[in-house]
Amino acid sequence: MRLTLLIFVIILLCFTALPNNWFYRNPLLTGIGDPFILEYNGVYYLYGTCDEVSSQGFEVFYSRDLIHWIKHDKLALKVGDNNWGKSQFWAPEVIYKNGRFYMFYSALEDYRKGQRIFVAVSDSPLGPFTKYSEGPLIDEWSNDPHYFKDEDGQEYLFFNYKWVGTIAVAKLTPDLKKIYDVRICISAKTDPEEWVTEPVNEGPYVIKHKGFYYLFYSGNGYASPDYGVGYAVAKNPMGPWRKYPKNPVLFRKGSIQGTGHNSFIRSPDGKELFIVYHKHFSSSDVTPRQVCIDRVVFLSKDNGADVVKVLGPTESFQPAPSGAIPPDHPKVGEVWSDLELMDYEKEQIKQAIQNEYNLQLSKGFNPGYPAPNIYGNVGYVHEWWGTLVQFFVNGDSEAVTAGKYFPLYPKITLIFVIRKNGKYEAFTVKNEILDVFLSVGGPMVCGSPVSDEFEKDGLMVQNFQNGAIIGDKWKRGAQISPP
Repeated sequence: MRLTLLIFVIILLCFTALPNNWFYRNPLLTGIGDPFILEYNGVYYLYGTCDEVSSQGFEVFYSRDLIHWIKHDKLALKVGDNNWGKSQFWAPEVIYKNGRFYMFYSALEDYRKGQRIFVAVSDSPLGPFTKYSEGPLIDEWSNDPHYFKDEDGQEYLFFNYKWVGTIAVAKLTPDLKKIYDVRICISAKTDPEEWVTEPVNEGPYVIKHKGFYYLFYSGNGYASPDYGVGYAVAKNPMGPWRKYPKNPVLFRKGSIQGTGHNSFIRSPDGKELFIVYHKHFSSSDVTPRQVCIDRVVFLSKDNGADVVKVLGPTESFQPAPSGAIPPDHPKVGEVWSDLELMDYEKEQIKQAIQNEYNLQLSKGFNPGYPAPNIYGNVGYVHEWWGTLVQFFVNGDSEAVTAGKYFPLYPKITLIFVIRKNGKYEAFTVKNEILDVFLSVGGPMVCGSPVSDEFEKDGLMVQNFQNGAIIGDKWKRGAQISPP
């Protein structure tokens, strides 16, 4: 009975509430420049210039919280895979329109002509993206395309025109295959700024706020430690544009250098605006570039356009984007029965269990389970006839158990894994109460973490193949088949 009470208390301790605050810290990714993030159906997709594979195409990463990113195992766009470009795949942006995904990017198709902008299409944000435009959108040197759709439905393309010092805008045809009415927006040569010591204005990105259009751009060469972000304002996407006199709004700070080529994305609940940008790897190395995000706010003015304030660059811990839920936690009242574990979760859980296993061995006790292979979904995670890895889900809290089942021995050893302050911790419980499982015969520990009887009268309920244990009482019932 004492052991029963101990196990029950431990289980209750596992169900700690989701912390009110959790944090992130820049950088979030390494090896990506010119980052762009697309949000689609609650998932974020990140594209950019890949420092290691820029001659091969574009990688794509995905996330649910803007913090933890997983790289897709295939290139989103691959050279030679029915698309434009032979090398120098730079600065992709992806939009969703009429059930399909369109990628605007620049690449080198004809070595004699230099960079050109092309459009590719896919049925998935992960790709593969294949040839869509009939050729370059404009048959002159062009780079860093940015798509913008105004509230009246008119679509525009902003891009570097003829060289890196000039940003232009043009209207897009509805089929996204052609541009027309090209106009110059800003130029580093005709409108110089003191902070821009190299004649570069590149990487355009436009947002609209209170009737004004804000054109963000990067000044100085990307390899310069003074690479930074400024903006210009207009009342119409076609201009005229006026640069903010107190630029830059994002600039080097301490060891953080080369902060530029930005895009923007909103937090999961839509309440916060984040600037997405890359920085240099270190004060001495430009590459591999690193992706960062920081908050952006607008400071109201009585007359004229509001002023943009970037709360960065940062390298200290920052509150997670509002509305973001750690991937291992469901929202209150929600069960993620078909959500795959993220790779970083698997590695953290494996490491926590391995550390506990090594600790028990050092104490002279063989817990009888190896470090687990974790695969499948949160709703059903285990290794049949091996290590059980079990997620319990109840509201906004969760615990994990793992145990080795030996059919010939009437004992099961459990290791509990709990999430604490953003990290996984593990501890072992020698469980002799579960001997009753052998009375049914066969491999008994095959659980489902969620059932209608998951919690009853304040007691923990755990399902097994031919029944459930409620508190310390065995109850036959729920049939759960192995995968």
